[in-house]
Amino acid sequence: MDPNKDRDKLYQLITENAGDVIWIMDVDQGKFTYVSPSVQKLRGYTPEEVLNQPVSDVLTPESYQFILDNLGLRLEEFSRGNDSMRVMVHEVDQICKDGSIVHTEVVTTLMTDDQGRVNEILGVSRDITERKLAQQEIARLNEELEQRITERTSQLTISNNELEAFTYSVSHDLRAPLRAIIGFSTILNKDYADSLDIEAKRMLRIICDNVKKMDRLITDLLAFSRLSRSEINLLRPNMNGIVKVAYEANSAEEDRKKITFILHELPDVPCDPSLMGHVWGNLISNAIKFTTPRINRIIEISGKKEGALVKYEIKDNGVGFNPKYSDKLFEVFQRLHRMDEFEGSGVGLAIVKRIINRHGGNVSAEGKEGVGSTFTFSLPGG
Repeated sequence: MDPNKDRDKLYQLITENAGDVIWIMDVDQGKFTYVSPSVQKLRGYTPEEVLNQPVSDVLTPESYQFILDNLGLRLEEFSRGNDSMRVMVHEVDQICKDGSIVHTEVVTTLMTDDQGRVNEILGVSRDITERKLAQQEIARLNEELEQRITERTSQLTISNNELEAFTYSVSHDLRAPLRAIIGFSTILNKDYADSLDIEAKRMLRIICDNVKKMDRLITDLLAFSRLSRSEINLLRPNMNGIVKVAYEANSAEEDRKKITFILHELPDVPCDPSLMGHVWGNLISNAIKFTTPRINRIIEISGKKEGALVKYEIKDNGVGFNPKYSDKLFEVFQRLHRMDEFEGSGVGLAIVKRIINRHGGNVSAEGKEGVGSTFTFSLPGG
């Protein structure tokens, strides 16, 4: 048995049953010398018909010109010893018998004779019409998505501008009557003190206290709304310094005498010093407030590196909270204690969460009623 004949039969079997079109073109004549039967499924022509077609009739004018330009440069580079030109992949459009166009991916290999001259091109053509249609659909969807994003961004910009105007209006329009209430209450208490009985004076104090609470709530809400628009100025400040300033600013001298304040050496991270001051200010003021009922008040702050993050922790031995409500702590107006027990606007921890999130970090809380609380936040170590 002749092994060469067996190999030829195998090659013939492969080419005749391949789904892709296998062809050979004579470079000098510019004509096909072999085309596999699968060409009929691809273009509607029989192999015999294709063998009688010039290459210019197979391809669209644009694809034919592209192949001519590319082949000339390719043969020139290959003759200079650039072997990377031997095999190349192109996308070309072919003309079918019914006049329709089929998108194909063509892998071509330069074949040489005994003298090393390119005399034939071996090609494999694959129908990629579905892939092209899918790509076009993806491109269309991306364009549509970009348009929607542009429109949504424009709408958000308008909404943010309206919100900013509303926030300013709330700040201005609400604070004006609040100042009037405080002013008239002060006048009543000062000029008519002799005419007021104890109950009337008590009511005036209640009015003033509630006006101050309202003013603080407005201030906190404004601060919360501005956080989304304010730019973050990333520096690498001394974190211990920020904490010390926050503790001094948020604690009265009387509190500091009763509190055991433990501040460990803290690692520094890239952050906005001003915004980080707000974070520590809110967390420290909370710890001071909720340790008030304790005789021996303890607040401890520590920090350590954990991989690419730096983790900070503030722990106190205050009244604590029910751990099943820990997620609600960082929502606006969510309070776990009654107003008559502990004052507050219910916005401070929401501000903390927004600042930490804007720095690319996370914040969480753990607590137990009657035992104390631990607030933890992590920031990228930089």
